[in-house]
Amino acid sequence: MKIPVILLMGATFFSAPLFGQAWQWQNPLPTGNPVNAVDFVDSLNGWFASTAGTILHTSDGGNSWEIQNTGIDVWFLAVDFVDVQSGWAAGQFLIPAPTGGTYGGGAIVHTSNGGKDWTVQLIDTLTSFDVITFIDRQYGWAGGQGQQIFYTKDGGITWKGVEFPILGGPRVLSIAFVDSLRGWAEGGLVPLLVTEDGGRSWQADTTVTSGTLVFFADSVHGWVIGPLGQVWRTVDGGNTWRGGMDVIPGQGPSAVFFINSLVGWVSIGDLDGGLFQTLDGGETWQKLSTGVPGGLFFFDHLSGWVGFSRTFDGGRTLDNQRQGFTTPLFDVEFLDEHTGWVVGFNGFIAKTLDGGKNWQVQQSGMPFNLFGLDVVDEMNAWAVGSREAIVKTEDGGLTWQVQRFEPDSLNRYNDVTFVDPQTGWIVGNTILSTKDGGLTWIEQGSLQMFDLRDITFTDVNQGWIVGAAPFGGGVIYHTNDGGQAWNLQYENPDHSLRAVFFLNENIGWAAGSTIIVSTKDGGAAWGEQSGGKAAFSNDIIFTDENNGLTCGVSGEILVTHDGGATWHEQFRTTTNPLNAFAFVDSQIGWLVGWDGTILHTVTGGVTSVQSPGSPDTNPNDFLLYANYPNPFNAQTVIRYEMTKSGRVILTIYDLLGREIVRLIDNIQAAGVHQVVWDGKTKLGAHAPTGLYFYRLLFAGSQKTGKMLLLR
Repeated sequence: MKIPVILLMGATFFSAPLFGQAWQWQNPLPTGNPVNAVDFVDSLNGWFASTAGTILHTSDGGNSWEIQNTGIDVWFLAVDFVDVQSGWAAGQFLIPAPTGGTYGGGAIVHTSNGGKDWTVQLIDTLTSFDVITFIDRQYGWAGGQGQQIFYTKDGGITWKGVEFPILGGPRVLSIAFVDSLRGWAEGGLVPLLVTEDGGRSWQADTTVTSGTLVFFADSVHGWVIGPLGQVWRTVDGGNTWRGGMDVIPGQGPSAVFFINSLVGWVSIGDLDGGLFQTLDGGETWQKLSTGVPGGLFFFDHLSGWVGFSRTFDGGRTLDNQRQGFTTPLFDVEFLDEHTGWVVGFNGFIAKTLDGGKNWQVQQSGMPFNLFGLDVVDEMNAWAVGSREAIVKTEDGGLTWQVQRFEPDSLNRYNDVTFVDPQTGWIVGNTILSTKDGGLTWIEQGSLQMFDLRDITFTDVNQGWIVGAAPFGGGVIYHTNDGGQAWNLQYENPDHSLRAVFFLNENIGWAAGSTIIVSTKDGGAAWGEQSGGKAAFSNDIIFTDENNGLTCGVSGEILVTHDGGATWHEQFRTTTNPLNAFAFVDSQIGWLVGWDGTILHTVTGGVTSVQSPGSPDTNPNDFLLYANYPNPFNAQTVIRYEMTKSGRVILTIYDLLGREIVRLIDNIQAAGVHQVVWDGKTKLGAHAPTGLYFYRLLFAGSQKTGKMLLLR
């Protein structure tokens, strides 16, 4: 059987200094992304596996945090360090397929300097990794969804996959080794697997028939935790196992950790679960806390980590290290670079006076959600939401008045907008308007739509609404008389629409379910734009006629620099659903979403590539942006920007420094440019799978980026 494995030996792939994030976390801190696994080498130095290609690191026991960006868009599920310098992380990824859609696989990355730089060691398109473990700098193992367990004897320079004798849809969730030869693996649909030769072959131990996690505290004491809370125990190095009865209440164990033969913990992920502790080697268990704790690491019987929470009493009390709020946020508005508001779940409203560095909660715990927000001036603002909720403030948010609320109503208001302090509109399952600053709201009529999502006006007369039609699809309505009459401009039976944005009375865009449309004549004609294929766009915004962004439900951010003629996806900062933008100029903006996500940009939402160590005598003359997608299969987009005209040379090289193809070699005008590399050489042949460099020469300087091609 041919195994499509890609080995990348010693290639530093987008280390943190090379790759610049366009969006930075403001709330919660240090990140709002899920934390999936934890490993410490001592009480101070620890790492947490997260999503969007990031690893969290602390060198002071959790008092401060560093986000380490690996530069590859991987959902990391496992991390393991053998000392403060040497560590590995593993997870899963999705990349665009050449025929549409996506396909996935697994990745293993390595660091030899504590996470400052990360190297891609393995890409496998058949296995998405859930676990990785090393006993020293040389011997390691990894497994996950797939029919193989991988092993290395040289620190990951080479990895070899070994099939194990279990058919069906197995998933290896945990691996434990007591030395370089003897180890065990366990997971979903997999009986306990054992190896005596360092993972070159695996056999099933039928005495443990349905386990999920395996852990050894030393060479003789080990445990297997089953999906229904079963506990098996060995005291002779796995020669015999006893137990198997349901001991821990709940289903779906997510982590297990023992500090010796007696004291250990298990986290259970279902609604009845939580953190459980044993003091007698697993014979009996006591529930310490509720919830879904996540990964486990303990230094002794008192101090340790449960997910992203620190404990000093064995897990009875947990101190979550995230700072800020985690309420889902649905809209954001800023008056200037300092003053802004966010609204969200359960009537949540928060305000900042320092550009998002600090947020003050002004309202929460209400019996409705707030979906739309409009700030008229520094004193007056409006928010609308579920159950026909309308709230307003006239004192900058010190107090918020509930103007309307129908507790038994299933109707909702999704957006609110004002063109001046007196004139405004609300949309949802109907349309409301006011001409007296909200003292009275008048229904303008219910369009034949299921859900009106967004509304915008360029003046008191010209306005547009987008939403979902009653029987599916999306529509755009327009008014030229302030909403007295609404006329259907555009209808699409296959794609709903959720957001609309107009720069002026002629130029506008709308976005929704895998579609972006635009107009240059006020909506008389709408055309679909290429490349706007986010899974589901929740918002769209443009800072001028050329530069725009959309955000999606899986953390996608699409960017255009040519008015929407082409769109490309930025490297993700988060996998949380993103809901709304706010920009105060072409560079400074914010983006909000689920789990309290607030992201901030001072670069217009643009990701750039830096080139440490290369000659860069005129760093302000040009920018080279990170290519996307990355990794890629069929093609990838490379974009760059110059402040003046001049000769541009853009070349692709392989790992040995050989020129693969020269994409650009001519004189170009100042501005933003982009080129597509289709993965072919200068002779027209398909370049093989591997790591490639793209180098831009301009005005006597050069910048270099790195990208991964998967066949």
